[in-house]
Amino acid sequence: MLLFVVVAGAGVVVARPQVELVPLLVQVVDIGLSKAALVVIGLWAPSRPNRIYWVYTRWSLLQLVVTIVGQVAGLQGHWDNLPVVSTALCFVLTITCTFIKAVIFVTQRPRVDALMAHLEYNMAMFCSFMPRVKDAILRSCRLRVLFMFTSFMGIGGITLLSFYTGPIVQNFKDAKLLADGASNVTMRPHMGRNLPMLMWWYNGQPEQTPYYQLTYVLMCYWLMLIYLACDVQDAFYVTLIIYLSAQLTMLNAALTNALHTGDGEDDHTSERRQLPFRGWRGDAESVVLAKRSARDRLVECIRFHQEIIKFRNALQSNTYTC
Repeated sequence: MLLFVVVAGAGVVVARPQVELVPLLVQVVDIGLSKAALVVIGLWAPSRPNRIYWVYTRWSLLQLVVTIVGQVAGLQGHWDNLPVVSTALCFVLTITCTFIKAVIFVTQRPRVDALMAHLEYNMAMFCSFMPRVKDAILRSCRLRVLFMFTSFMGIGGITLLSFYTGPIVQNFKDAKLLADGASNVTMRPHMGRNLPMLMWWYNGQPEQTPYYQLTYVLMCYWLMLIYLACDVQDAFYVTLIIYLSAQLTMLNAALTNALHTGDGEDDHTSERRQLPFRGWRGDAESVVLAKRSARDRLVECIRFHQEIIKFRNALQSNTYTC
């Protein structure tokens, strides 16, 4: 492949044919956690058509819509309770934004796939002349992704747990009041039969056993879906941002390597020393080879920088869309 390097002032431009991003045999980028969570909530549709998963995706999106409508309709009879109204409206706003992001994410999957292919290409094809440094950067990147995902989802998980256990704790308090027979206390609706979130019911909220317990379990699943849909999409894009940072770290290390003319990454022994002594001519050839190697590495760094810029632009376009 012919490369034409033009140096003008402080700028360097590389003119080259467009690189076609092809699937790589070795997976370098690990997004397993984010991808698994997106699959669970129906947002990571397979590349090949799958009717069953297509139905599940629509079902997941429909549940978000039903939650929004049910929250607003469930406020009937609660408009005089400011904490309930404010909590429900904040919940409705959050789910509405989540629904919009989820629809855009599903419809823009080809762009997401192209973005992932570009990231795989960048991480696999460049900086091969310093394998140990590259492997260390990738390991560090994976650890940061793992820490980010677990902490990010863990914080949301604490909130989810409070939604799960809050009504149970309140039920115990209500049972104590009912057992004391405090007739002078104004009883709340559905006292002792609290649910994890406000919702409208056609024939009224289920209170009889086992319908109340089944409804509780169903709403816990519903809340898990909302929790994952709210958090996982953001965690996915933060993962890509961490990999973008790793590419910049690799580029910085590669430039440092290239500027040390012919230096190796381990023992820092130049190619000139590695070649056998051939007298003056052999020594001159080793210098030429060393300079050529440094030039090739510098050209690769320029190409890598250009691909990083393209990836950043594509990532920025996807995040703005979602």
